[in-house]
Amino acid sequence: MFQKAGQIVHKENAVQAIVVADTFDDEFLPISEEMPHALLPVLNRPLIDYTLEFLSLGGIEETFLFCCTHVDAVKRHINKCIKNGEGWTLTMKVNVIVSESCRSFGDCLRDLDAKGLLRGEFVLLEPGTVSNVQLLPLLRKHNNITKNDKGAAMTLILQESGIGGIGRCPHEELLVAANSNNRVLFHKKLGKTKDRKIAFPLEIFLENPSVSLLHNLKDTHIAICSASVLPLFSDNFDFQTKDDFVRGLLMNEEILGSTVYCHILKGNQYGGSITNWRMYQAISYELRNKWIHPLMSSTKRNRKLKNDVYVGDGTKISESAGLKNAVLGTDVILGKNVKIENSFVFSNTKIEDDVVITHSIIGEHCTVKSKSKITAGSILGNGCVVENDTFVENSLVVAKKPENYEEGDRLGDRAYRLRITVDDEEDLSIIGLGRRLSRLHIGDLTYESDESECAFSVSDDEELSYTQTPPPDDTKRKCFNPKTNCRCFLISITIIPKIWLIHGISV
Repeated sequence: MFQKAGQIVHKENAVQAIVVADTFDDEFLPISEEMPHALLPVLNRPLIDYTLEFLSLGGIEETFLFCCTHVDAVKRHINKCIKNGEGWTLTMKVNVIVSESCRSFGDCLRDLDAKGLLRGEFVLLEPGTVSNVQLLPLLRKHNNITKNDKGAAMTLILQESGIGGIGRCPHEELLVAANSNNRVLFHKKLGKTKDRKIAFPLEIFLENPSVSLLHNLKDTHIAICSASVLPLFSDNFDFQTKDDFVRGLLMNEEILGSTVYCHILKGNQYGGSITNWRMYQAISYELRNKWIHPLMSSTKRNRKLKNDVYVGDGTKISESAGLKNAVLGTDVILGKNVKIENSFVFSNTKIEDDVVITHSIIGEHCTVKSKSKITAGSILGNGCVVENDTFVENSLVVAKKPENYEEGDRLGDRAYRLRITVDDEEDLSIIGLGRRLSRLHIGDLTYESDESECAFSVSDDEELSYTQTPPPDDTKRKCFNPKTNCRCFLISITIIPKIWLIHGISV
């Protein structure tokens, strides 16, 4: 039975998990203004349903779903699932925790620590996580680690993923250094930086006989946590994200007395998180092709057509419409000669004659009028009306006039371009890079698909931009280690897609 935060009744020794439902960023604007991230439709099924099904199948018995925005909508959905007897309701209890004052992932965990709801080790999920991993073996493995290392706070669940893989977002490129026991020595997200050099602390190589540098990984956004994790967040208010937590523990290991480990998924084990539109596209594709078995889209909600097209109930498509690699919601109407490719059209939307939509997302209750073209990563928020013969490229569009409206932003009475404002010029550069890497696969990636496989390849222009990176000029610098009374290697790594240049010298 669904319980409110103040009415939680614990089951003794239950296997517990925390799911933070909010992203605390603007990656999903303008859709997120009207719709909670947890209810984002993925193949016409709310995203949170995949997360809860995964937790239930993975062995979790009690989940705390932490919500800060659109709380009533999330509660209504959870109640509806319980009333309808969804599969996860038979084996798992979900408690919705509400705090509208939290402004970050870390704030949510500090709030949970204050409430004292967690007992012992638990599973921690970031927003939008989808997986088929069995969690009980991972909990046992983490428990064994803590027996040998009393300071072990967290085990990061990572997955092997080669460069160019559909589920590997360049926005979240990850580099990890670990010892032979999978203890994390270095952890860095590369996606939001233009730096092509990485500086490793020399102690990593001096204090460990064997170090693995791993760049063939992606973050599943799943972590197995010891009971010490929540108090560590409470004691360190600068921990706003999980990455902050990991970085803080690695930088202050001696002070905090805590360590981080990693576990790498292989084979048919899968983990991923819809953190931006590019990952939304990738995970939708993987679900459509049953790469995350047993999780999959509901056949009750979709019809699969040729050319990798999924269509929701009540949708009407004219015979002259051309569709490829597209997902249409319920009760969508497509006019004559409509062309839709590599795009998502949400429910109750009308697309009139001769409209072209490529690499874009159209929100709920929208109307795109005749001869318009929506392309290049454009996102239309709910309720937009795009007038006849309008061209929209690489834009966020909202139905209401935004506060920072400028002349030229108006596309119609219910369609305005949304501008993202940033105070700091340097931050603007980094956010611009992030935007390019987190939108749908366009321009820099070529999409190919058939019934059995898909492939992504980097375009010639992007390869050229990396190959022009000059070689490092500091590879001949030396360092002296007083402990060993000898000069040591200095390693410099230049990152190029599909190639690592490792430079070292010893004396």
